[in-house]
Amino acid sequence: MKSSKENLIKASKLVEYEKHRGRLLEIIKEAKLSEKKLERLRKRLKKLKRGSGGSLAWSWLTYLKYFKGLYGRI
Repeated sequence: MKSSKENLIKASKLVEYEKHRGRLLEIIKEAKLSEKKLERLRKRLKKLKRGSGGSLAWSWLTYLKYFKGLYGRI
């Protein structure tokens, strides 16, 4: 029973991650950033991916807020 519950939690986190990732990619396209800024963004995204599974969705939400603060695109 416990493993199915854990799998459900993991799946929901993954869905949350994909949802925010999709929105973030949309925003990045809209923003039309310079190459230098895009490269910096890619490095930050790689660091986020390395985060623990539990804080993954939270990290994307935080990053969306950060991105909004920088470019006001959300």
